Amino acid sequence: MKWDRIPIWNDYIGGGTILVFFMAAVFGTYKLVPENFMKAVNIFYGKQPVNFLEMFIPALIVGSVLTVDRKTLIKSISGYIPLIIVGVIGASAGGILVGFIFGKSPIDIMMNYVLPIMGGGTGAGAVPMSEIWSAKTGRPAGEWFGFAISILSIANVFAIICGALLKKVGEVKPSLTGNGELLIDNTKEAIRDKEVDVKPELTDTTAAFILTGVLFMVAHILGEVWESLNIGFDLHRLVFLILLTMFLNIANLVPDKIKAGAKRMQTFFSKHTIWILMAAVGFTTDVKEIIAAAAPSNILIALAIVLGAVGFIMLVARKMKFYPVEAAITAGL
Repeated sequence: MKWDRIPIWNDYIGGGTILVFFMAAVFGTYKLVPENFMKAVNIFYGKQPVNFLEMFIPALIVGSVLTVDRKTLIKSISGYIPLIIVGVIGASAGGILVGFIFGKSPIDIMMNYVLPIMGGGTGAGAVPMSEIWSAKTGRPAGEWFGFAISILSIANVFAIICGALLKKVGEVKPSLTGNGELLIDNTKEAIRDKEVDVKPELTDTTAAFILTGVLFMVAHILGEVWESLNIGFDLHRLVFLILLTMFLNIANLVPDKIKAGAKRMQTFFSKHTIWILMAAVGFTTDVKEIIAAAAPSNILIALAIVLGAVGFIMLVARKMKFYPVEAAITAGL
């Protein structure tokens, strides 16, 4: 996509997908598209019994989790995930502290600032979380998504600057960096993603897509059962989908060819349909709210969240056997 080559925009704002979202928001806000077109968008993306998100999000989750190397997945549960949690705690502390100055409540900071920034980007983070937010509030997902993307774009700028500064810190103080290595003790098995080295056929991709549908249905049923039990906290169906997929991967119950098909399925959705989804979300988002999100208070809160995540991770990284610079870049940014 040529939009991904626009200087500055691509490096600091978020590339072509964010541009598609912003331009679609302009067209939707100022009614530059026909009314029938907007009705079609609402059917495609809106709250229907089944919409495009019902395929997009499960395809990304299953394709991502199922194709991570089993040993990597097991090690991440005990090592890398706690490091990410430390980053989220630091981000929350920084955001809440600055948020108090501007009269923001902790829950507002967590839901509308920390989660979008620390959630894993647009496709893997903001989109699934908007679906969860919509399910819990009953309001359109685009209502949360528009603000989330704005905050995420602001934080991306600070993250890129922090990444460059951390690189300089590593050059000045070599003891803080592993020169690309994350683990301090590299004699043990390092945490690395291992791609499934099998070329999938069309039947493998189809099987992976069917498996995704079955897992999503089971996750939906488990989510409904969990809700009916009236336990003190909620677990969204996407949480059950992640847990089910992790179990299948760790137990090695899925053949490598279907895993390869799942990877191809995930690549198709994340690279080729994200544009359609971002346009659909943009058409249902008020561009004025996006512009309003770039207020000085939001900029400072986003900065505090990024610095909080980086700072907390660097403080504990060495105790957790990670190099501070690499840990801050991979888990904090």
